[in-house]
Amino acid sequence: MVQDLGWRSLADRRNDSKLIMLYKIYHNLVAIPLQQNIKAPIRFTRHMHPLYLQKIQAGSLYHY
Repeated sequence: MVQDLGWRSLADRRNDSKLIMLYKIYHNLVAIPLQQNIKAPIRFTRHMHPLYLQKIQAGSLYHY
């Protein structure tokens, strides 16, 4: 049915929604400030562009 209607998958639509929100946050189009975790890289390589952001790495120092 979804294919008959020409709709995209839910996963694709959720991914698009996340990217659109990141764009709006980055360009101050919404009232959500950039967090400390979203930073520009310290050094640029030839493959990076001026809008490149560092990847957020999650980690845990706690062990159970």
